[in-house]
Amino acid sequence: MKTLITTLVFLTGAASFVSAEISNSMMHALQNKAPEKLEIKVIRVSEKKLNLGNYNQLHFEVEAKVIGVELTHASLKVGDRLRIQYKKYDGDKPVPSGSYPITIKEGQMYKAYLGMKKEDENAAAAKGPVVYSPKAARGSFVLIPAQNQNAE
Repeated sequence: MKTLITTLVFLTGAASFVSAEISNSMMHALQNKAPEKLEIKVIRVSEKKLNLGNYNQLHFEVEAKVIGVELTHASLKVGDRLRIQYKKYDGDKPVPSGSYPITIKEGQMYKAYLGMKKEDENAAAAKGPVVYSPKAARGSFVLIPAQNQNAE
């Protein structure tokens, strides 16, 4: 009986660790460190689903327009267009550990915490458009409710 209880405690703890979200304080720290803090309007979202064993991974490519700039290390300005790529796991099964950005929708406006993708960090040497990626896990895209209500 003692072995059964120990096993159940271990499995419960392991299961909660595997699907653990990051804390709010960690999410805010990641938002504060993001090199690009922008307000964006999503123009287009494309989604591809890949099957990885037991999991479905969703790959997103987003085209967005900058509508506000709080901070930029890439000299972005209002009116610039961005290409954003990110992935997350389909929510119908428990997912591997981590916190993933929300699925954003066309026509909506978000506060976005972004950075250049690793291969694009040297923007001067990059060929073609620079690609950005979320930098604050589940807090990378925050819906701007007031602006979205006015847009409808």
